[in-house]
Amino acid sequence: MADAATTIIIADDHPVFRAGLASIIRSTPGMSLLAEASNGEELLALVDAHRPDVVLTDIDMPVMNGIKAAQQLRTRPHPPRVLFLTLYTDEEFFNAALDLGVMGFLLKENAATDIINAIRTVASGKYYLTPSVSDFMVRRSEGAKAIEKEFPGLLTLTASERRILRLVAQGRTTKEIAEELFISVKTCESHRTNIAKKLALTGTHALVKFASEHKNRL
Repeated sequence: MADAATTIIIADDHPVFRAGLASIIRSTPGMSLLAEASNGEELLALVDAHRPDVVLTDIDMPVMNGIKAAQQLRTRPHPPRVLFLTLYTDEEFFNAALDLGVMGFLLKENAATDIINAIRTVASGKYYLTPSVSDFMVRRSEGAKAIEKEFPGLLTLTASERRILRLVAQGRTTKEIAEELFISVKTCESHRTNIAKKLALTGTHALVKFASEHKNRL
């Protein structure tokens, strides 16, 4: 039995550029282009309707940009793997995108030649990084190791607590975190209390301050 094709949705507000990528995908065995969107809102509706394996999305789009769309996609019951088409090589932006669960970065100038490899890599559950941002990942990994040495309590956090800590670092409120993780506000508050205890943080705003100061190393 042949392997199922990787299903894909593209979002980009430039029709000619989008058509070029669509043509490459359609002509590649093992790839199935389900739909195309011109903005983030269209993308979300199409993802809900088709449940693709991979979303290939531009960042700068009207109505809703790629960042906001990625924030919404991660709350879906079966979130697709997200691959950003980008002109940006900013490290702070890179870290923020990874915190949203984005799996790959493909520079637009390299898209025509690298798109298939990028999609296959992300579809397999691995990160695809255009060479210009690979150093960012190295620094992110080194930073994570350094902060765990400085604050060993981080190693005792559960996967859920670690995710909540990253959301706190993004400036999310307890209510917003609870909604995103489909838990009650009370449960979220309990997690936040446990995180603070494990990190030996005291004071009303200590957790928020810690998360904000170390957001690129969590």
